[in-house]
Amino acid sequence: LHFILEGEEHMEYADIRHLSQKQGYDEENDVCLYEGGGSVLLCRPGDFYIAYPQDAHKPCGNGGGSPLR
Repeated sequence: LHFILEGEEHMEYADIRHLSQKQGYDEENDVCLYEGGGSVLLCRPGDFYIAYPQDAHKPCGNGGGSPLR
């Protein structure tokens, strides 16, 4: 669950079945890398999203706007 308190965040997401795995799961850093395209979601204060295991997700930053919290 990701909940935006302040600022804005662009989040890219895609179903992992539509991506190519670039690097296997890294347990220490809790990350698995994929290649491919996805959709971008703009999250603003009060927004939330849930990322399920089949959802690859990548924070894309806030575009130089206000700090994200």
